[in-house]
Amino acid sequence: MNQETLKYLTRYVWWEKPDEIIKKNPLRVIASAMRYANSVDSYKKLLEIGEYALKETLSKAQAGWFDKPSWHYWHYILYGLKTKIPPFPKRGFLQDSKDSKDSKDSKDSKDSSANSPFSGRLGSAKSAGEISSNDSVPMIADADIHTLLATKLKAICYEANYKDYLDIANILKHTSANLLEGLENVSKIFGEDYPLIQILKRLAFFEDGDLYKLQQDDKIILLQAIEATKPYFQPKTQENANCLNKPQ
Repeated sequence: MNQETLKYLTRYVWWEKPDEIIKKNPLRVIASAMRYANSVDSYKKLLEIGEYALKETLSKAQAGWFDKPSWHYWHYILYGLKTKIPPFPKRGFLQDSKDSKDSKDSKDSKDSSANSPFSGRLGSAKSAGEISSNDSVPMIADADIHTLLATKLKAICYEANYKDYLDIANILKHTSANLLEGLENVSKIFGEDYPLIQILKRLAFFEDGDLYKLQQDDKIILLQAIEATKPYFQPKTQENANCLNKPQ
């Protein structure tokens, strides 16, 4: 495991001394980064740990390590959009309370083991040419569409609102806008330090607020858009990525 990268990631385990937590529980360091690293630079740094270590962290995760949006997002990213999300790690009565600050996020969800939106489907969502009479895309200028997408993406960081998710899905489905450009516009309009990765995590989680109203096609559009951003965040060289993906 890349020790230099691991030490960098200890900033996300701020309640422990870096050297001690690396020695005691390196997977806890990785899990905290998977949950809290929401800037693009930090996210890219996290990926240097390698796919093997990220998957191992998910498989051995304890209660309080992840919040639900991060749990769903990383399973989709590492195992594919058709993966079945495993149950969210649940805190037991005898669980060590050292991570009690995260306990509010460790409640189990009745839908946590539900199938992916792709379950039972061989095809994908509608293409842009298959617009039905129920689809609603604002008839506004192309430049305004990009601004609208950025505004909607910003909004979902603060509240899970069905209308915002539906509008994002329709914009991505029926216009020239794409998610990566949308994220870049969030930075341009609302500030470079905006937590763009948090937007991706929220966009991959459909068990909050009134998001149960979302149709399967809309969920698929959102997940496919997230998947399309993956190459942007990959390690710089394939040789480096292959090396980091193997256990050491």
